[in-house]
Formats: sequence, C-alpha cells, structure tokens
Amino acid sequence: MEKPILSDTALFYLAEARKWARFIAIVMFVMIGFMILAGFMMGALMDTLTSFSDQPKMPFSGGFFMVFYIIMAAVYFFPVFYLYRFSDFLGKALDTGSEAELTSAFEFLKKHYKFIGILTIVMLAFMVLAILFSVLAGAFGLMAGSGMV
Repeated sequence: MEKPILSDTALFYLAEARKWARFIAIVMFVMIGFMILAGFMMGALMDTLTSFSDQPKMPFSGGFFMVFYIIMAAVYFFPVFYLYRFSDFLGKALDTGSEAELTSAFEFLKKHYKFIGILTIVMLAFMVLAILFSVLAGAFGLMAGSGMV
C-alpha cells in the first residue's frame, strides 16, 4: 500500500485547521474555567438565598449545583484537551515534517471525536429515557386523575 503524499493545498488546509482547533480549544478552556467559577458562585448563591427566604427549601442544595457544574466542566475538559493536543502535534508535524508527530496529531483527533461520539450516544440515551419517563408519568397522572388507579 502506498503512503499518501500531501499536496501543498492539503498542507495549507491542515495549517488552517490547526489554527482554528487551537483557537477553539483555548476559548473552551476559558469557558470551562467560567463553568467551574459559576459552579462555586451558584452553590454559594443558592445557599445564601434559601437561608434568607421564608419559602420552603429547594429540593437541591447549592452544593448539588456546585458539584453538578464542576462535573460537567470535568467531562467537557477531555475533548477540549484532545483538540488542543491535536493542534499542538499538528503544528509540530507541519513545522518539522515528522510523520510521527502527524500520527500523534491524528490520534488525538480520533480521541476527540470518539469522546464526542460516546458523549452524544449517552446524551441521546438520557433523552430517550426522559421521554419514556415523561410519557409514563403523564399516563399514570391521567389514570390517577380519572380514578383508574
């Protein structure tokens, strides 16, 4: 099997893709930082507001929201890290012409898309379960309201 040879146009497109991947990764790292900060702020704000209110306590504490935001940031960190490493190795490969660096770059791109793909499957499964739960809850609510249960 012959190895593919990259044309100057293909190298130009890879260099452009590297710049955009790096930009997106850096912006997303900043957004992850904001998400963690928002988690801490949300936790403190929710606890403070409920302590001064005469209303009944909320079902979830501020600590729950804080942990939720931090977990979401941790989950999102990995695909962003893989995208950043892709851009890093691709830049080295384009500068040096190293096939090993190019292989590492595409390995991280594969990891990025694999993670996003698995995350998409998990989210779709949660959506299907939420729809089923909602339909069942609605059906039981209807039955309870009509005196069938």
